[in-house]
Amino acid sequence: MLWPGPENYRFCPLCGGRLENRLLKAGEPERLVCTACGFVFYIDPKLAVLALVPYKGGLVMARRAIEPGYGLWVAPGGFVDVGELVEDAVVRETLEEVNLRVRVIDNGFGIPEKYIDKIFERFFRVKDEKTRYITGTGLGLPIVKGLVDSLGGIIEVTSAVGEGSTFTVLLPLQPG
Repeated sequence: MLWPGPENYRFCPLCGGRLENRLLKAGEPERLVCTACGFVFYIDPKLAVLALVPYKGGLVMARRAIEPGYGLWVAPGGFVDVGELVEDAVVRETLEEVNLRVRVIDNGFGIPEKYIDKIFERFFRVKDEKTRYITGTGLGLPIVKGLVDSLGGIIEVTSAVGEGSTFTVLLPLQPG
């Protein structure tokens, strides 16, 4: 059985009012909204995701800013939209709920393990036959690390020579 699309729904399941497509939030798909009561009718397969984000020996939690459960503490998560990949949904939900996602991935030369601890030092550059023609000052990563440190965050790097590197930045939320 194929999951019915939004074109198959015309009336609100709560009050019977007419449903229309509306853009509720930039970057998200249009949603069906009741013109009478304002109910948002989400078309999704009800597959949910939950992000368990470790931080300082605990887990990142968020106070819900919307119903249901307004004001309750929860782990970031939510529903997968129709056509959305599960891994994209967990990234989106975590970003939406706790404003947390900074990751840079490249498929460059990779950084040999012996240099990983040095790449955040000012003016340090990995110099070998492959990288010697790449220009730069060796200040970019130290500047990023300084900013992350000043915000109380963490920067992590994983790298594989010949495959590339992934830089992940975790920033704490301001108490609110």
